[in-house]
Amino acid sequence: NVTFRINFRELYKMYHLGIKAFLGGFFIFLLIRFDIFLIKKYDTLAELGIYSLAANFVTLLQSFSNIVGSLMLPKFASKSQNANDNIITLKRMIIIFSTLFIFVVIVFVIFGQPLISAVYGTDFVRSADVFALLLPAVLFLSIGSLINSFFWSKGFPTTTIILPIIALIVNIGLNIILIPKIGIMGAAIATSISYFIWLIS
Repeated sequence: NVTFRINFRELYKMYHLGIKAFLGGFFIFLLIRFDIFLIKKYDTLAELGIYSLAANFVTLLQSFSNIVGSLMLPKFASKSQNANDNIITLKRMIIIFSTLFIFVVIVFVIFGQPLISAVYGTDFVRSADVFALLLPAVLFLSIGSLINSFFWSKGFPTTTIILPIIALIVNIGLNIILIPKIGIMGAAIATSISYFIWLIS
Protein backbone atom coordinates (compact mmCIF):
# COMPACT_ATOMS: atom_id res chain seq x y z
CA ASN A 1 0.00 0.00 0.00
CA VAL A 2 1.08 3.51 -0.78
CA THR A 3 0.77 6.00 2.06
CA PHE A 4 1.07 9.77 1.88
CA ARG A 5 2.37 12.00 4.60
CA ILE A 6 2.56 15.77 4.50
CA ASN A 7 5.87 17.18 5.62
CA PHE A 8 4.73 20.49 7.06
CA ARG A 9 8.28 21.69 7.67
CA GLU A 10 9.21 21.32 4.00
CA LEU A 11 5.86 22.76 2.97
CA TYR A 12 6.52 25.82 5.12
CA LYS A 13 9.99 26.23 3.59
CA MET A 14 8.57 26.10 0.06
CA TYR A 15 5.81 28.63 0.75
CA HIS A 16 8.18 30.89 2.68
CA LEU A 17 10.60 30.87 -0.26
CA GLY A 18 7.78 31.32 -2.77
CA ILE A 19 6.33 34.32 -0.94
CA LYS A 20 9.73 36.04 -0.83
CA ALA A 21 10.24 35.36 -4.54
CA PHE A 22 6.78 36.77 -5.32
CA LEU A 23 7.27 39.92 -3.23
CA GLY A 24 10.70 40.62 -4.71
CA GLY A 25 9.36 40.26 -8.26
CA PHE A 26 6.21 42.24 -7.43
CA PHE A 27 8.05 45.30 -6.10
CA ILE A 28 10.47 45.24 -9.05
CA PHE A 29 7.44 45.19 -11.36
CA LEU A 30 5.98 48.21 -9.53
CA LEU A 31 9.34 49.97 -9.74
CA ILE A 32 9.35 49.46 -13.51
CA ARG A 33 5.69 50.36 -14.13
CA PHE A 34 4.60 52.89 -11.48
CA ASP A 35 5.85 55.87 -13.48
CA ILE A 36 3.27 55.03 -16.17
CA PHE A 37 0.48 55.32 -13.60
CA LEU A 38 1.79 58.66 -12.30
CA ILE A 39 2.16 60.13 -15.81
CA LYS A 40 -1.44 59.15 -16.50
CA LYS A 41 -2.45 60.95 -13.30
CA TYR A 42 -0.40 64.14 -13.74
CA ASP A 43 -0.03 64.51 -17.52
CA THR A 44 -1.92 63.99 -20.80
CA LEU A 45 -2.57 60.72 -22.61
CA ALA A 46 -0.55 62.01 -25.57
CA GLU A 47 2.48 62.46 -23.31
CA LEU A 48 1.83 59.05 -21.79
CA GLY A 49 1.96 57.50 -25.26
CA ILE A 50 5.31 59.14 -26.03
CA TYR A 51 6.77 58.02 -22.70
CA SER A 52 5.35 54.50 -22.98
CA LEU A 53 7.12 53.97 -26.29
CA ALA A 54 10.47 54.90 -24.74
CA ALA A 55 9.72 52.78 -21.65
CA ASN A 56 8.94 49.79 -23.90
CA PHE A 57 12.41 50.11 -25.42
CA VAL A 58 13.86 49.95 -21.91
CA THR A 59 11.80 46.85 -21.09
CA LEU A 60 12.86 45.20 -24.35
CA LEU A 61 16.56 45.77 -23.73
CA GLN A 62 16.30 44.75 -20.09
CA SER A 63 14.61 41.48 -21.05
CA PHE A 64 17.98 40.22 -22.33
CA SER A 65 19.49 40.49 -18.84
CA ASN A 66 16.41 38.69 -17.45
CA ILE A 67 17.01 35.80 -19.87
CA VAL A 68 20.70 35.61 -19.02
CA GLY A 69 19.93 35.86 -15.30
CA SER A 70 17.42 33.01 -15.56
CA LEU A 71 19.97 30.87 -17.40
CA MET A 72 22.66 31.66 -14.82
CA LEU A 73 20.41 31.01 -11.79
CA PRO A 74 20.93 27.20 -11.74
CA LYS A 75 24.69 27.74 -12.02
CA PHE A 76 24.69 30.23 -9.15
CA ALA A 77 22.49 27.95 -7.03
CA SER A 78 24.54 24.79 -7.66
CA LYS A 79 26.20 23.49 -4.50
CA SER A 80 29.12 22.23 -6.59
CA GLN A 81 29.88 25.79 -7.73
CA ASN A 82 32.52 27.71 -5.82
CA ALA A 83 31.26 31.04 -4.45
CA ASN A 84 34.27 32.90 -5.83
CA ASP A 85 33.69 31.40 -9.28
CA ASN A 86 30.09 32.65 -9.18
CA ILE A 87 31.24 36.16 -8.32
CA ILE A 88 33.79 36.08 -11.16
CA THR A 89 31.06 34.92 -13.57
CA LEU A 90 28.75 37.69 -12.35
CA LYS A 91 31.46 40.30 -12.87
CA ARG A 92 32.06 39.03 -16.40
CA MET A 93 28.35 39.28 -17.20
CA ILE A 94 28.27 42.84 -15.87
CA ILE A 95 31.27 43.79 -18.05
CA ILE A 96 29.61 42.23 -21.12
CA PHE A 97 26.34 44.09 -20.52
CA SER A 98 28.19 47.35 -19.88
CA THR A 99 30.01 46.92 -23.19
CA LEU A 100 26.75 46.17 -24.99
CA PHE A 101 25.28 49.28 -23.36
CA ILE A 102 27.96 51.42 -24.98
CA PHE A 103 27.07 49.85 -28.33
CA VAL A 104 23.36 50.60 -27.75
CA VAL A 105 24.16 54.24 -26.96
CA ILE A 106 26.19 54.61 -30.16
CA VAL A 107 23.43 53.04 -32.28
CA PHE A 108 20.80 55.21 -30.61
CA VAL A 109 22.74 58.43 -31.16
CA ILE A 110 23.09 57.63 -34.87
CA PHE A 111 19.74 56.03 -35.69
CA GLY A 112 17.38 56.83 -32.76
CA GLN A 113 15.33 59.75 -34.00
CA PRO A 114 15.23 58.78 -37.71
CA LEU A 115 14.18 55.22 -36.84
CA ILE A 116 11.41 56.29 -34.46
CA SER A 117 10.17 58.85 -36.97
CA ALA A 118 10.13 56.27 -39.79
CA VAL A 119 8.39 53.52 -37.79
CA TYR A 120 6.04 55.44 -35.49
CA GLY A 121 5.69 58.84 -37.16
CA THR A 122 6.83 62.34 -36.31
CA ASP A 123 4.37 62.56 -33.40
CA PHE A 124 6.57 60.13 -31.47
CA VAL A 125 9.97 61.66 -32.26
CA ARG A 126 10.16 63.04 -28.71
CA SER A 127 10.31 59.45 -27.47
CA ALA A 128 13.96 59.56 -28.54
CA ASP A 129 14.62 62.41 -26.07
CA VAL A 130 12.84 60.50 -23.32
CA PHE A 131 14.75 57.32 -24.13
CA ALA A 132 18.03 59.26 -23.98
CA LEU A 133 17.23 60.11 -20.34
CA LEU A 134 16.20 56.49 -19.73
CA LEU A 135 19.45 55.06 -21.11
CA PRO A 136 21.10 55.04 -17.65
CA ALA A 137 18.03 53.14 -16.43
CA VAL A 138 18.71 50.45 -19.05
CA LEU A 139 22.21 49.90 -17.68
CA PHE A 140 21.20 50.05 -14.01
CA LEU A 141 18.20 47.77 -14.51
CA SER A 142 20.17 45.22 -16.53
CA ILE A 143 23.01 45.01 -14.02
CA GLY A 144 20.52 44.99 -11.14
CA SER A 145 18.67 42.05 -12.71
CA LEU A 146 21.89 40.05 -12.98
CA ILE A 147 22.82 40.78 -9.38
CA ASN A 148 19.28 39.92 -8.32
CA SER A 149 19.60 36.50 -9.96
CA PHE A 150 22.75 35.93 -7.93
CA PHE A 151 20.93 36.87 -4.71
CA TRP A 152 17.93 34.73 -5.63
CA SER A 153 20.24 31.72 -5.91
CA LYS A 154 21.07 32.28 -2.23
CA GLY A 155 17.47 31.73 -1.16
CA PHE A 156 15.83 35.10 -1.84
CA PRO A 157 17.31 37.09 1.07
CA THR A 158 15.18 39.85 2.55
CA THR A 159 17.30 42.48 0.79
CA THR A 160 15.76 41.41 -2.55
CA ILE A 161 12.45 42.70 -1.18
CA ILE A 162 13.59 45.73 0.82
CA LEU A 163 15.80 47.31 -1.86
CA PRO A 164 13.09 47.50 -4.57
CA ILE A 165 10.74 49.00 -1.97
CA ILE A 166 13.28 51.74 -1.16
CA ALA A 167 13.81 52.46 -4.86
CA LEU A 168 10.05 52.45 -5.46
CA ILE A 169 9.48 55.02 -2.70
CA VAL A 170 12.19 57.25 -4.22
CA ASN A 171 10.66 56.74 -7.67
CA ILE A 172 7.19 57.75 -6.53
CA GLY A 173 8.48 60.78 -4.62
CA LEU A 174 10.61 62.08 -7.50
CA ASN A 175 7.86 61.48 -10.05
CA ILE A 176 5.34 63.41 -7.96
CA ILE A 177 7.80 66.31 -7.76
CA LEU A 178 9.17 66.28 -11.32
CA ILE A 179 6.22 65.32 -13.55
CA PRO A 180 4.12 68.43 -12.75
CA LYS A 181 7.21 70.58 -13.40
CA ILE A 182 8.87 69.08 -16.48
CA GLY A 183 6.46 66.35 -17.57
CA ILE A 184 7.64 63.05 -18.99
CA MET A 185 11.26 64.18 -19.03
CA GLY A 186 11.00 64.41 -15.26
CA ALA A 187 9.56 60.89 -15.13
CA ALA A 188 12.54 59.61 -17.13
CA ILE A 189 14.98 61.35 -14.77
CA ALA A 190 13.15 59.98 -11.73
CA THR A 191 13.22 56.47 -13.17
CA SER A 192 16.95 56.52 -13.90
CA ILE A 193 17.74 57.87 -10.42
CA SER A 194 15.55 55.27 -8.66
CA TYR A 195 17.11 52.41 -10.65
CA PHE A 196 20.55 53.70 -9.68
CA ILE A 197 19.53 53.69 -6.02
CA TRP A 198 18.23 50.13 -6.39
CA LEU A 199 21.56 49.08 -7.92
CA ILE A 200 23.88 50.64 -5.31
CA SER A 201 21.76 49.95 -2.21
